Amino acid sequence: MCMALQLFLPSESQGFLNVLAGYEDGSMLWWDLRNPKVPVTSVKFHSEPVLSICMDGICSGGISGSADDKIVIYGLDHAMGSCLCNAISYSSDCKLLASASEDIAVALWELYPRRT
Repeated sequence: MCMALQLFLPSESQGFLNVLAGYEDGSMLWWDLRNPKVPVTSVKFHSEPVLSICMDGICSGGISGSADDKIVIYGLDHAMGSCLCNAISYSSDCKLLASASEDIAVALWELYPRRT
């Protein structure tokens, strides 16, 4: 059963709507609505239902949240149709987060200070 949806328009889609869907089994499927019978790709980052999906503004990746108490940061590789994030790590001062994916892309995230 579908639990979360995010609609997006990647530049590569020539204006056609794409959908990222999170399911009860913890999987996420990427759909291009020009070919709704077959997903572009699928991954299973979570062991429990995906409850929330959010894409970044440029459709290069996003974050998913699940009932398994995990938040996963992922990247979308539009050319390869994969959605893989291989590693994430905090800096020693916890001000930065780095993520790496199979397409050799590394993203650096500046984190807000913790609120007490």
